[in-house]
Amino acid sequence: MSGYRPPRWLERMLEWAVPDGLSGQGTLGDLAEEFERRALDSPLRAGIWYAAQTVSIVGYRVFSRGESQRSRGDLDLIMDIRWSFRSIIKHPGFTLGVVAVLGLGLGANVAVFSVVDGTLRNTSSWSDPDATVRPMEPEDIPAVAELEKGAFDDPWPESAFHEMLAPKNRFNLVLTNGDSGPKGYLCAQFVADEIQIHNIAVAAHCRKRSYDQQLMRAAEA
Repeated sequence: MSGYRPPRWLERMLEWAVPDGLSGQGTLGDLAEEFERRALDSPLRAGIWYAAQTVSIVGYRVFSRGESQRSRGDLDLIMDIRWSFRSIIKHPGFTLGVVAVLGLGLGANVAVFSVVDGTLRNTSSWSDPDATVRPMEPEDIPAVAELEKGAFDDPWPESAFHEMLAPKNRFNLVLTNGDSGPKGYLCAQFVADEIQIHNIAVAAHCRKRSYDQQLMRAAEA
């Protein structure tokens, strides 16, 4: 500290002109620090500079009374930003500590939500150990046709499933769980080196069990 202080009467005028709260205090602090720095070279020039700043701010306050509230809010925002940067420069250790804590908190949140997303939302890796995928047989077609009717507004007839069993380049799978009949099915065929899915469905009461994913993995195996 240099020991130089701005004229008190000018400070009082500034206190009236700047906004209340931290933004106004930050503006007064900035002006006082700059006055001290200039006063080290020339107290007279520092006083003239401080008076000019006071006239400018007071004049803005007087002539901006009729302006919109939005303009006043813009001025407050600018002063808030200046006060924030001034605080950061004056207390770098505290600022680094806050940034470190925020960084650790955000990193922990990202890690936790990544695990949740990978385990709870991605159900493609879940498998029912009691479910079995096997080739579709002719005796499965009546039950498969019933699943088809419950899954689609324009279902295939039973004859379509019989036709799917005939060609050698086509394959059809059913998923069972116990002895109560198929819970899902998949109809596909080989086209060159790729698999073309024609139809796939799962019983309504068995959805959200990843049965469709198990059928798809069995088709790709």
